[in-house]
Amino acid sequence: MGVRRNGVSLAFRSALLLACAGAIVASAQRSKTQAHSGAVTFHGDVAPILERRCQGCHADGSTPLATYNEVKPKAEAIVEAIKSRRMPPWFADPKVGEFANEPRLSADEIRVIESWLAGGTLAGKAGMLRHVLASTPEPLSPDLVLTASKPLAIEANNALDYRYLILSLPFTFDRWIRAAEIRPSNRRAVHHAVLYVRDPRSKWLREQAAGEPYAPRDAEALARARAVTDEVLAVYAPGADGMLCPDGMAKRVPAGSDLVLQIHYARSAEATADQPEVGLAIAPETPKKRVVTLPFAKGAAGRPLTTRPLLVDALLVSLFPRTYLPGVGADFDIVEPGGISEPVLKVAPNTIGLQLNYAFKSPRPMYKGGALRWTPRPAAGAAASEPGDDSDESMTGYYDIAVDLNVSTQRILAQQ
Repeated sequence: MGVRRNGVSLAFRSALLLACAGAIVASAQRSKTQAHSGAVTFHGDVAPILERRCQGCHADGSTPLATYNEVKPKAEAIVEAIKSRRMPPWFADPKVGEFANEPRLSADEIRVIESWLAGGTLAGKAGMLRHVLASTPEPLSPDLVLTASKPLAIEANNALDYRYLILSLPFTFDRWIRAAEIRPSNRRAVHHAVLYVRDPRSKWLREQAAGEPYAPRDAEALARARAVTDEVLAVYAPGADGMLCPDGMAKRVPAGSDLVLQIHYARSAEATADQPEVGLAIAPETPKKRVVTLPFAKGAAGRPLTTRPLLVDALLVSLFPRTYLPGVGADFDIVEPGGISEPVLKVAPNTIGLQLNYAFKSPRPMYKGGALRWTPRPAAGAAASEPGDDSDESMTGYYDIAVDLNVSTQRILAQQ
């Protein structure tokens, strides 16, 4: 495992609107009055928009949009896709909830790319950024980057390939993490990944050496490795943003903790490799609220599921439904202690394999005794599945809540 400070920028895409709201407002008047001097170019105008809006999904794979030579032949298709709002994908019903990380391009951003196409798709000079629109958020630089010491070999045709990598932390006192991102080097190989904070008192995977990847080789070993109760710091899935807490909120990493990265690699016909890294941004001061990530239970499409009641008042920060192929949507409601429910998110059936998280512009209050209800909805013609089917990854998910700093994780949910 290698450690780098002040490493590469984390591509948190549109979720960074939360972190950069002040800078955006401050530069809004300047960008409204500042006219483009000369022709619109890829490197000067288009590249920063694609980096922050598109490359979370299109950095590699079958349709990369990272370089001029990759983007130019697709210029007309890109303009059509962003104007029709097919891209970037977003599955939330616009009538229910407002979300800070909606990735769709602004009208100004669309006009820049249209002008680039109309002007002949000029390349411009690499590294010469002439204009960054006020609606385009700035990237966030991590304070600490942890990297696997060597690539992880991925076998061909492995149906359920889980790997675990323990990453040591240099923290000698409690730290507050305001942002975190899991960055696979081979995104096409990764089905999903979860980054856990292993408490110093936890016995989970203690027999495994730090920095050495662990691959459970039988069902019993895999079941033990997956029986984790430690807290989630971040989740990666194709299309999802990194973890970014709202202003005044952060996740706690106790002194002496380390991180455990769990990666589920997708089945591939060819052997390949991946060398993941993790970036952390540390809060400069003690936050007002602590963010905790909790999992949804797995269930069958069409059957409502309800989380355990809260033992404390909280704020619902974000929702991350695992709506995966063959196409499942979900309805989410906050259920008040008296039984009254309020819809907070409706996700359309997802048929393109992306898994998105939804961060509320304003966290929603949840009160002691209340709960979160979600109802998976299969797409038309999709076969419903039964609970316990481990191949059905469309019925799970996570939700983030914020609580007071003095509330322990064990006192958040009622036992049932």
